[in-house]
Parts: sequence; C-alpha cells; structure tokens
Amino acid sequence: RYWKKMEELYLAVVGVKDTKKYFDRTEYMMDCIRFNRSYISRKTKKILVTANMSAGKSTLLNSLIGKKVNKTQNDTCTAKTHLLYNKAFEDSLSYEYDYDLELNASLEVLMEDNTNNVSKEIYVGTRFRTIEDIDIPICFIDTPGVNSSQDEEHKKISEEMIINEEYDLLLYVLNGENIGTDDDKKHLRFVANNYKGRIVFVINKLDRFRAKDDSVKRTLENVKKDLIELGYNNPIVCPTSAYAAYLAKMKIFGEELNEDELDEYEGFCRKLKKDQFRFEQYYSEELTTEKNDNKEELLLLHSGILSLERILYKER
Repeated sequence: RYWKKMEELYLAVVGVKDTKKYFDRTEYMMDCIRFNRSYISRKTKKILVTANMSAGKSTLLNSLIGKKVNKTQNDTCTAKTHLLYNKAFEDSLSYEYDYDLELNASLEVLMEDNTNNVSKEIYVGTRFRTIEDIDIPICFIDTPGVNSSQDEEHKKISEEMIINEEYDLLLYVLNGENIGTDDDKKHLRFVANNYKGRIVFVINKLDRFRAKDDSVKRTLENVKKDLIELGYNNPIVCPTSAYAAYLAKMKIFGEELNEDELDEYEGFCRKLKKDQFRFEQYYSEELTTEKNDNKEELLLLHSGILSLERILYKER
C-alpha cells in the first residue's frame, strides 16, 4: 500500500494525474508544484534590454527585480547575455545556471561568472519584488553594453540579439547625464534600422540634475524630438532614478543598507520630493501610493519605477 501511495504522489508531481491521495506532509509542496506548473505553462513575456555602458542598465534591472542579481558598472562585466526570469512565487531562493546549476545561489555566486561556461548565456531565476504582484511570467534579456572599448565582442553579441532573438519589447536605457552622445546616436540608428517592434526608452540618472541648472521636462521633450528625427514614431520616454528605486525596495523588503547607502537613501528622499524630480508626473498614467506617509513607497513612486513597471508588465 505504501508503494501505491508513492506511485500516486509521483504521478501528481510530474503532472500525469491530479489526485488528493498524498501524504499529509506533501500538501503544501503539491500546492506549490501545481501553482508553478500553471505559471510556467503561460507564455513568457520577454523584454530585451540594451544600452551603452554607464547608462545604469544593470542598476535599472536590479531596481525592477528588487534584488542585486546583476553586476553594476563597479564590477567587471563579461561578454555574456543574462536571462533573468521571474519565478512563480517567493521562496527566498535564487537560482543560477552558469555552467553549473546553483538552486540556492549566493550573492557571490551571482556576481562571479563561471570561467568554465563557454556559452554566451547565463540564466538567473528569482521572484521579482514589486508592490503590485506580477501575475505573468517575465524574462529580462540583459545584453552587454555596446560601446565597450575593452571588448568588441560586447557590441557584436548585443546587435545579434537585437536582430535574431525573439522578444516582445525592447527596453533602451539612456544616461540622463550624457544625452545625445555619438555612441547613443549610432546605436539608436542601428536599432531603428533593425527592429520594428515595440520600444520603451528609459532616461536614467535624472536624479543627478541640479534644479537651478537643468530641466527634466525640457530634457524629455528634447529626447522625444531627437528620437522622432531618428525615425521613431511616438516614442515612449520614461524618466527614472534607478538607484533611488533600488534603495527604496531594499528598505521596503527589509534588506539592511550600509552606512553609505543609508545616507544616499535619505538624500534621495529629500531630493525626489521636489517638484521637477517627482518623475511619476511625466508618465501618461500618473500613479499615487496608498500610504502617503510611507517614505519608502513615496520614494519608489517618485523614482518613476512604479510607473515603468505598469508599462512593462502589461499582458501584451
């Protein structure tokens, strides 16, 4: 009779037969398995992310995911494509497939590339942290910076991915401190000539503007004008402070910040309260937070990330 029970359990686990004849201790696990099987059976929305170096692409992805899973500009980045998958639910585990499969990858494992991996891809899976739950499978395809002076392979991989990869949306990240560079114009022309699908342009690092010297509104208008001249019709341009959003999510989800990060967090809270740095106002659908006295959620709102998530995570 025990073998019969094990057979029933096996058939349920592999999805051949849905039965309630489990051991009592397996109920929670079976609920997770059923939920996960239903989740991964749905079509994954793939978002390819491209940028020149120093645009803050990795920081933007870390802020959207709400965890540090991608190397930032302070780390040595290799010519690899990172595929970042949203898991069905939070289990406090991240996996990485980089030659070896790590089902409980530490930060050290996530930040260090396995030299034995001769492929061009690294896979990471974790539950994305968002204020509004994401109910569709999402995959960010993170490509290398295209203007690396150290390795021409970065540009080649990124351009091949833009042309050949199947994805639903392209996310182009611009550095708000260096708008209109020759490198960006070259890459924008390449994208315009080789990709005709849906594009969202993100202008990052706008938190570094000085209120008396710079205008967020005028910058957005000028970027839209330049994109139209390059051949983009009705471009969607989204202002963000990715690092402010990342720190806000760390606070919201109970992660400990070091002394420098706490100072930066407090600085962002003050600056993004100012009129022109409330980035959510520049989106077509202006959001609010339910907890207007919550510093973390207000910072996340003003960073523009909540509004950007609404755009990226629509079903189609």
